[in-house]
Amino acid sequence: ANKSMPEPEITFINQLNKTYSFDNFVSGHCNRKALNAAKRFLNTTAQSPNPLIILGGTGTGKTHLLQAIGNVYKENDKSSGVLYIGIYDFINELLKQLKRDNQITIERSLEHLEFLLIDDLHLIEGKERTQSEFIRLLYSLKSKGVKIVLGTNKAIKKLMIEKSLFLLDSNSIVKLTIPDFQTKIRILRQYAKTHGGILSCDELELIASGRYKGIRELIGAFNKAALCRQLTAIL
Repeated sequence: ANKSMPEPEITFINQLNKTYSFDNFVSGHCNRKALNAAKRFLNTTAQSPNPLIILGGTGTGKTHLLQAIGNVYKENDKSSGVLYIGIYDFINELLKQLKRDNQITIERSLEHLEFLLIDDLHLIEGKERTQSEFIRLLYSLKSKGVKIVLGTNKAIKKLMIEKSLFLLDSNSIVKLTIPDFQTKIRILRQYAKTHGGILSCDELELIASGRYKGIRELIGAFNKAALCRQLTAIL
């Protein structure tokens, strides 16, 4: 008798980083709507739009929110029902399985999930075949009850092909903008508290008033200022 071939292994590596949480996400006018939407999305009984799309430029906190959703779910449910992954790694595995004519197996490997969190969606801009296969898979997973969150720094209607129309519900898209001055101050104070580095209020305000486009640049300026202070104290 012919023996059936074993299904090939699907290797999605969960990239959750437990340091990200809602508790250490600094809320302000620039991100409060997105934060509230992320928290609501965790409530599996709520009628939240699916997928939830978090739109924001580099350093505005979208990765933090995606990771926080995954970490909160994982804290409350120790099963393997959540996957956070960057779009490149996700697509690479998807295309590898498609070359093996293995679409059904890849769906089976994901349909057990409660949450699928995919970051940096904008990196597949212009790749129409990749987008088409990706959207088809998302649609299938959504129909099976998987809750999906996508992070991107470009508007979906500019990024994706026509087959992505089911992603374009305006209620499903929440935006993050560059932090305002007061939010920057709170971010700097929290960072100083958790990572060390002592700067005066005037120094924090000087950094916060700079033309930094995102949190990473803001933290970089803080670290530079703190190092300069340390070196000045030594000399």
